[in-house]
Amino acid sequence: TSTLHHHVTLPLQHMSNTFDQAIGPLLDAEGGYVNDPTDRGGETKWGISKRAYPQLNIAAITEDDARAIYRRDYWDRLGLDDVDPSAGRVLFNIAVNSGVGQAGRLQERYGDNPEALIEAQRAHYKRIVENDPSQIRFAKGWNARMDNLQAEIGLPSEIAKTRTDAIPQDPLATPEQA
Repeated sequence: TSTLHHHVTLPLQHMSNTFDQAIGPLLDAEGGYVNDPTDRGGETKWGISKRAYPQLNIAAITEDDARAIYRRDYWDRLGLDDVDPSAGRVLFNIAVNSGVGQAGRLQERYGDNPEALIEAQRAHYKRIVENDPSQIRFAKGWNARMDNLQAEIGLPSEIAKTRTDAIPQDPLATPEQA
């Protein structure tokens, strides 16, 4: 193999590995099939929502389908192969959880700063609950997602202290959900 060949293939392998490293934890966080009437995304599987993909049979989506959708419509659309890997992981999660538009706006404002991106997303979650109290049941999971992501990319835990703990507890939550 020529040196030129190595220079061409190594960045591509690195880029693919970055997506490959990000997709596993994301799919774990999103889980399987859910059809919760209070979820604004509606019917979802692997985090792919009927709201975002009304033409798809959500229940029939495979994990490989989800990976392809996430690569094409989220990772590649935001150009995440070209950003700092930690920021890319954060932006990818934001795009999946809150939309590519939200991730793009935060990317424009905060660039490749994963700490600022996480804090801005936490503030976004707080505003969602303030504007629509029915979404409070999702707040703990949203913040846990940011906590897990923060740990995955190696940010110090002190950052979590500024999280949106001001979101009140869901009065309808069972002790397991609280």
